[in-house]
Amino acid sequence: MKEFTDLCLALMEKASVTYVITDTSRVIEKLGEESASLIVATANKKLYEKTRRRGIKTRKLIYPMRSIDILTETKNQILEAYAEGLIKSNDSVLCIIANKMNALIMFNPEDTGIARLKREMGGRLKMDVAEAVLGLAFEIMKEGREGKNVGTLFIVGDTEKVMEKSRQVIINPFKGHDEESRNISNRSSWETLKEFALLDGAFIVRRDGVVVSAGRYVNINWDITLQGGLGGRHLAAASITRDTKAVAVVVSASRIIRIFKDGRTIFKIGG
Repeated sequence: MKEFTDLCLALMEKASVTYVITDTSRVIEKLGEESASLIVATANKKLYEKTRRRGIKTRKLIYPMRSIDILTETKNQILEAYAEGLIKSNDSVLCIIANKMNALIMFNPEDTGIARLKREMGGRLKMDVAEAVLGLAFEIMKEGREGKNVGTLFIVGDTEKVMEKSRQVIINPFKGHDEESRNISNRSSWETLKEFALLDGAFIVRRDGVVVSAGRYVNINWDITLQGGLGGRHLAAASITRDTKAVAVVVSASRIIRIFKDGRTIFKIGG
């Protein structure tokens, strides 16, 4: 363990962020005083509370790190941390995995696909809006609602055409409210948005981040085909993004996020 810790400390000097995935406190005790940019990710509830009390940035994991595909799992966690605003795209990130196995991986978040995602969304959305939608999607995916996993759909941009190709099936809960209170870039609106994620239908979000409607159904063109296992939300996302210039973010109850553009999946996180 001492050799591993010494190597971690040496590599930390080359990183702007140190991201530790662990369910024990041994490594954290060695590194905690060495880095002001330390982030701890853990599925251990007691460790989560302990590190938070120490003022360390801490992420709660749903399950411990699995050994099947460490690289994919670590990339997903870096993407989640980026969406939550804990990591910037230009950071150099040292990932320290210290559970039943020990591993070190150095990342530039751009290499995880963030750069490609930015290029794909370029011209369609403001990046701060795209990041806010993705961040909220992650929180809904992780937290669920009322103790259950929740699926939902965000359709962002090209709002006039999206409204033409969809219909309101419940009273619009956002009608008449001021724009600042229903802007998705305003984090104080997220708790309200999470509650409305329980509704059937989609959130319609303007390019500038203002939520126009919730509980809205897409008029699907049934000539759209998707791979097996994807349901109605994904079909709606594929259909509306093929027929408009909108981008759609789907949160599935199976804890996977997919981003659609031009009728196809351009990004997938989880699973």
